[in-house]
Amino acid sequence: HPGAAAPPAEPAADMAPVRAIQPGVLEIRCLGPFQLVSAGRVILPEAFKRRRSLTVLKILLARYGKPVHREELMEMLWPEQHPEESRKLLNSAIHYLRRSLAPAGEAGREAFILRDGESYAFDVTAAHRIDTVEFETSVREAARLESRDDAAGAAAACRQAIALYRGDFLEEDRWSDWCALEREYFRERLLSLLRTATDLHVAIGDLGAAEACCRRALQVDPVLEDVHRKLMAVLWHAGRRAEALKQFEECREVLVRELGIEPLAETRALARSISEAEATDLTF
Repeated sequence: HPGAAAPPAEPAADMAPVRAIQPGVLEIRCLGPFQLVSAGRVILPEAFKRRRSLTVLKILLARYGKPVHREELMEMLWPEQHPEESRKLLNSAIHYLRRSLAPAGEAGREAFILRDGESYAFDVTAAHRIDTVEFETSVREAARLESRDDAAGAAAACRQAIALYRGDFLEEDRWSDWCALEREYFRERLLSLLRTATDLHVAIGDLGAAEACCRRALQVDPVLEDVHRKLMAVLWHAGRRAEALKQFEECREVLVRELGIEPLAETRALARSISEAEATDLTF
């Protein structure tokens, strides 16, 4: 689906990351296990009378704020069904979706799902919070503060964004093609953020936080050789030479096992420097 992996719509300037459930606001968590909270209560999957209603919601959230034509929804959800039957199934799914999301006593309203002609979209103006938008907000704030040479502030904004990333986008739907681009987009955003956060924490002298960022990135993708190098340097300059050399061996093992390649000359040179205890600056 063209353009599906574009960043979410710009949030309100005063939108802060999710910290607590707010009565009257639909809380939406898409990074990691999908979760909805309304009026202070978790909306369980069983609350959706039609299983496909929940899938429709997830698709619309993946395209956050962008219309999705009914024909595309029908093709994604019921590719083998006759078009007329698919149309009825979609109408039913939308109906029950709105009922499940509507606050008590407001079942007749559109309840977060807008229709424009033959297309549907999630209503981004409705009272809600969504972690994907708040993640992007914190990432942009980190970049803004870094551009102003505020390393401490930028590092704090990075930590805020990282805390929101509980797991891959809609991780329980990892085999669904309709959210593959979004999942990859947010995954790459996280890895880029973790690299940035590592450098920022080094700049402010917090090697422990820098190490944690590297290890988090390697949990996501163990073959990131540049991150292995960052971690080796961080461990070395934290006075943990043996661990830094062990990290090189782990890097080599994973690259050989997963990719069938040896570490780059740059990585091998760093390992030699650590082994020979050469003096060097902590640079990445």
